[in-house]
Amino acid sequence: MSQSNPWIAVNLSVCLPGLGHIYAAQYPKAGAWFLGTLGCALLALRCVFAAEGNTAVGLFFAGAAVVVYASCLLDAYYCLSEGAPPAFPRSRDRWFAVFLSQVLPGLGHLYLQRLGLGAVLMVAMIVASNIASQSALWIAVPPTIAAIACCSAYQVNTSPRSRSKTLITAIVILLLVVRLGVASLPLALNAQLERFVVPSGSMQPTLQVGDRMFVRKSAAYRPQLGDLIVFRSPRAARSSAPQSSRNNQSETFFVKRVIGTPGQTIEVQGGQVYLNGQAIDEPYLTEAPRYRLAPVTLGPDQYFVLGDNRNNSYDSHVWGPMNQSVIVGQAYKIYWPLDRSQSLLPEDR
Repeated sequence: MSQSNPWIAVNLSVCLPGLGHIYAAQYPKAGAWFLGTLGCALLALRCVFAAEGNTAVGLFFAGAAVVVYASCLLDAYYCLSEGAPPAFPRSRDRWFAVFLSQVLPGLGHLYLQRLGLGAVLMVAMIVASNIASQSALWIAVPPTIAAIACCSAYQVNTSPRSRSKTLITAIVILLLVVRLGVASLPLALNAQLERFVVPSGSMQPTLQVGDRMFVRKSAAYRPQLGDLIVFRSPRAARSSAPQSSRNNQSETFFVKRVIGTPGQTIEVQGGQVYLNGQAIDEPYLTEAPRYRLAPVTLGPDQYFVLGDNRNNSYDSHVWGPMNQSVIVGQAYKIYWPLDRSQSLLPEDR
């Protein structure tokens, strides 16, 4: 089989956009396709995960990245097909089989009529992918299965003399490196972020029931005034809560606004919160507090948190200050629903 087989270019571009164009000596196109795909992907990530980004715009760029990527594969084929559109090869084209194996291990073997091995690889990939989504220890297994499937599909019905080990080796190495990198991205994000759903109306109007938020985690994070933080239910909150609330798993975590930090004194009287004797401006409130709270001075590791729906919030005015140790992180963005995508950071930051 000729080394100018267009499916070689497609296989290379599946691993890395533009690489197939380099193989076809189309260098300007290679750079354009690579930068176009990478640019759309990075913009999608930024819009979805950055505080100032808009989730709907991020989804648009994610879709654009998929379209650009698919178009890159199609153009890579055209570069070596002399203008002929992609067609299902009737003969047992090993490079087409490798392409199918990259899409889903086992498909290439089904195409080559190796039904038993194809079914085994397909089931193994599905099972391994499901387990890898639950356990980081399995993260390398799905890419490894895909690599094995590509190598095996390439060797089926091919004599040793006609095999070119250089190209298939390059594809397998790229496949492993790129797919491991992509699979590691969610792990890296999970190490920095948590996702939470707002369970109650205690933070209205800032947060609505069902809002989904990103929470930035960091052992070095120290809350500042005005921050929205997510924290595990403090012991004092659990002990003073009604029995029905204690049994409700959605109450395991709270989201509230930081009103006082270590060493400060908090007081509530006359519908106003006072910080170190000075009234604070709170434009985010549903209504002014209707309760009174005697002055509370915070210890060196304590924070005072209140809900924006001040009179319908189970917070520090009921169970007292909370410790740094229960804080999960800072809620910095609503990412869903799309029409409520917005930053939760204080306006002065």
